[in-house]
Amino acid sequence: INIDTVTDMTEMVEEGMDSQEMPEGVEIGVSQADMELHMEGKGTLMWNAKAGVVHSFTYAGETSMVMDMVMDINAMGQEMENAMHMEMSGEMTMDVTTK
Repeated sequence: INIDTVTDMTEMVEEGMDSQEMPEGVEIGVSQADMELHMEGKGTLMWNAKAGVVHSFTYAGETSMVMDMVMDINAMGQEMENAMHMEMSGEMTMDVTTK
């Protein structure tokens, strides 16, 4: 498996924020929420041909993620921008089985 992807998650983060109750006088908007994902490793996929579904999947390999998010905050008349940059990396294993 070798995956490199970049996803704009702004709309999804905004929808999640909309479901949160904010204090009176506080408005938060998301102007950027990008996620980069890289996975490189090996795995085994077992397929249930009769049912047409995955039977099991195992994976082990290196994974890294970079996320950049910018939030625009208006709190009681004061406007500010909060920018976050996060990087994570390491080894990942997955074991999936279905019934």
